This record gives sequence, C-alpha cells and structure tokens, in this order.
Amino acid sequence: MMRIIIVIVILSAWAAGNLLHGQVSQPSRFEKEQKFNDEDFTVISLEEAGLALVRETKQYKAGNRTWELILLDTTLTERYALDVEIDQRKTLIGYEYDSVFFYLLFKSGESLKTILDLVAVNTRTAEMKRTEIKPELAITLSHFSKVGNNFVFGGYVNNEPAVLLFGSEQQSLKIIPGFFQKETELVEVRGNKNNTFSVILIDRSQRDNRKLLFKIFDSHGKELLEDVIAIEGKRSLQTAIVSSLVRDDLILLGTWGGMNSRQSAGFYGVPVEPFADQAITYTAFAEMENYLGYMKENKRKRITQKTKADLLAGRIPDFINYIRPLKIKEYSKGFLLLAEVFVPASASVPFRDNYPYYAPYPTPYSYYGPYYGNYPSYYNRMYNPYYYGNDTMRGASDEIKVTRSIVASFTPKGEVAWDQAMELDNIRLTSLEQVTDFCLTSEHLYIMYKKDTDVRIKKIDLETNEVTELTERLRLQSETDQLRSEREQQGGIRHWYTSAFYVWGIQTVRNTANKEDGTKRVFYVNKIAVQ
Repeated sequence: MMRIIIVIVILSAWAAGNLLHGQVSQPSRFEKEQKFNDEDFTVISLEEAGLALVRETKQYKAGNRTWELILLDTTLTERYALDVEIDQRKTLIGYEYDSVFFYLLFKSGESLKTILDLVAVNTRTAEMKRTEIKPELAITLSHFSKVGNNFVFGGYVNNEPAVLLFGSEQQSLKIIPGFFQKETELVEVRGNKNNTFSVILIDRSQRDNRKLLFKIFDSHGKELLEDVIAIEGKRSLQTAIVSSLVRDDLILLGTWGGMNSRQSAGFYGVPVEPFADQAITYTAFAEMENYLGYMKENKRKRITQKTKADLLAGRIPDFINYIRPLKIKEYSKGFLLLAEVFVPASASVPFRDNYPYYAPYPTPYSYYGPYYGNYPSYYNRMYNPYYYGNDTMRGASDEIKVTRSIVASFTPKGEVAWDQAMELDNIRLTSLEQVTDFCLTSEHLYIMYKKDTDVRIKKIDLETNEVTELTERLRLQSETDQLRSEREQQGGIRHWYTSAFYVWGIQTVRNTANKEDGTKRVFYVNKIAVQ
C-alpha cells in the first residue's frame, strides 16, 4: 500500500511538472558575439514593438563616442543596427518609450546645468532625431519622463525638490511652481496613459501633522489635481509608487515603518480622492496570508500574535524587513504590487538617513532600477533605489542577498486582498537590482527569476491556490551548441508584453558540430512565453 502511495505522489509531481513544461516555451533567441572588452548592453522593452539594445563602444570620432543601437522585433530578429555619436564626456542617464519612438537621454557632470542630448529613434523607420536641451538652472536629476509631446524632469535644487518641463515646440525649459519645499522628498514623477503626469512628495521632517502630497499635471505643466494626505504621527512612509491610469482610479502604494527605522513593517495603500478625507490603510507583513509562509508554523504563529498585540497597543510591529517595492500592475480587480526582500551588504549603509534622496539615474517608471544594464522593462528604467544614495555599493566587497519575491493584490481602497511569495535560491549581488518579475494570465499568476543558466518559475492558480514550480533550462541557438559557462551576476529577466518575458545574459558557447569555429562568448536574449 505504501509503495502505491509513493508511486501516485511521484506520478502526480511528474504530471504537474510536464503540464507546466507544456505551458512554458522559448520560441526565439538572439545572439551577438561579445568580446571581453565590449561594454554590456542595456535592454529596453518596446513592448509589442520589440526590444532595443544599447551600449557604448570603443570607437571615437572628433571627440565623440559611438553608441551602438540594435532594434529587435518580438521574434528577436534584428530589424535595424544604428550608430549614434555622443560627446565622450556624456553618459546615458535615462530612456523612455512611447508607441512609436524611444528616447535616450545623455548628460555630463553632476548637475543639470550642462547641455543634455536627447536622441529620439523611430522604431518603425529607424530615423533618428537629436535635440539639445540647455538648462539655466543647476539641478540634480532624479526623474525623467515623456508626457504628450513634452518632457518632464524631476530633481533637487539646493536640497529642495523641483520639477521642470521641456516644451518640444517651444524648445524651452520652464520651472513648474509649487515644489521648492524644505525637508521634503520628491519620490515620484510618472507619466500616465492619458498624457498627464503624477508627482508625489513626502514630508521628511520630524514634526507632527506630516503630509503626503500628490499632484497631477497636464502635458503643458498645468496643475489638474492636488491631494494632501495626512501621515499618522508614529509611522513613516518610506516609499511610494502611483498607478498610471490604466484603470480609471488612482492608488498610491508603498512601505511603512517606524520614524527612524531602516526597515519596513508592512505595506500601505491609499486611493487618490482629492474631494474626500481618505485614511491610509496600513497592513503589517504578519497580517498577510502568505508573507510568512517560509517560516515554521510555531514561529509564524508567535510573530502573528505579537504583531496583533503591537497593533492593538498602537505600536510599530517588531517583525520588520528590508524590502523594496518595484512596480504596480493594474488589472480588473485592483492593483498588483511587486516587491523584493533583501539582506543588505554588511559593509554598506542600507538606508539613507538624510534627505534629499538623489537618484543619479532618472526614470519615469519604477521607484527602483539603477542604470546598470539590468533594468529593461516598462516599469524599470534608470533610477537608483530609495535605500541607497549615489553610492550604490557597486564593487562592494560584501554582497547583497535577495531572498524573496512578493506579489500583493490591493483593492481600490488600498486593502491587501491576497499575497503570494516566491523563495529565491541564493541570489547574491554586488549592487541592489531587481531579480524577479511576474505576469497574470486569466486565473494564473507566474513569478519568475533567472538563476545561472535556468529560469525558475512558480505558477499559482488564484482560484484553488494550487502551486506548481518548474526549472526551465535556457535554450541555446542550435542543438549542436554546448554551454561552457554563464557569466555570474549578469543579466536577468523581465516581463515584456502580455504573457511574454525576456531573459538576457552573457554565455560562453561551443558548437560541437563545427569545431573549427571554436568557443565564442555571446550576449544573448531569450524569449519566454507562457500560455
């Protein structure tokens, strides 16, 4: 009888694995030979228009550096290969994409008081247009976004937040009034789907009656909406992300903790309702259904009970984590928030004590995503984490460990409806980067991450809560190719469009059928599709 039970369990596991194998495929792959002195590519999602690969080269002409641009379609077939010459003193600090063009923003120096190069590339024709932006104000950039036909910049002037708008027709840069406020952090400048943009400010003072300030502007910088939300005295809002009006309603999501804590006690949510006094909904981690699922039952119960007692007594819960929210996805039932739990490097400072929290690489999409060649998704551009200043620990002797991925669903009122988690297998990084991504297809949630030469996948049936896990080996270009090595801590995975992902990295490959070709080092992109 025992043997029969064991056989049934093995067959069930085999059937579940094969079922998921049938639902995950790798229909295409792109390769480009990579020399040891070549720079890494930045991979930019153009959604259903494909991907853009961008990197600087070692070629110079009349004081300019040549940047290589490659456009791929959704089958990872090369459509165009372009070169653009940029002043060698300038670096790529931001990029954007709309339905036709993608934009590359270059600048030199530590402030905005210099000449910016804005390169627009038509994804259909490969035609390039270049615009010089000459600001007269010294500003440390933190955000960059395209809104309508114009561009919005966020940053700090003399440690105070500022928002500027560049008019494409007028070819001029103007200051949007109302942002020069002391002891205030500019946490978000995000373009919306309806040619407006959102701005979030958080009061970082120690006084009572602190506020979270949310504003919406049209593409010309006219204020359309303002919402001032009170922050409870004993709590601090550490991060904030706003949805982008895919739905008709707006929500602010993020993490909260104690006033001087470097770790978070939970998530919060608050809808944007400027004509009503709305309260922030705070959810502690231990109140969530699956957040503590990795713990043994007795320990989980103790933490849950202690958290309930702390909340009833008006205290900040003892159970806290280093965690960073990454992006919001809007869907029919509300909002999905992706976040990752990490253990900071012991040699680093894991949380910035002083404002303003400069982000040296601006982005319109995510609260996190430093320009390091590893943030090429719609929600992840070049923007440094809230937890780190200009010193992002690149090259630090100690490593950051990313341990878990969390996907939490919020109702339009800001309450946590459900949550799912994925444990990560020994992911260690020298700089804090996004590791996982997810997609929602009908009633299934897929969470994925890249581990060496594999993609680890967790599929959750949201109706039955049934979980299936799979390790998918990355497919090579040819059946006769043999993988020799994978470059460590290089590449990653991002959701691309609908139910497609892309994964990239650098491998050393040998073709066993044609030994004369020898071994080659390639940059690759694989497409991952789920049904």
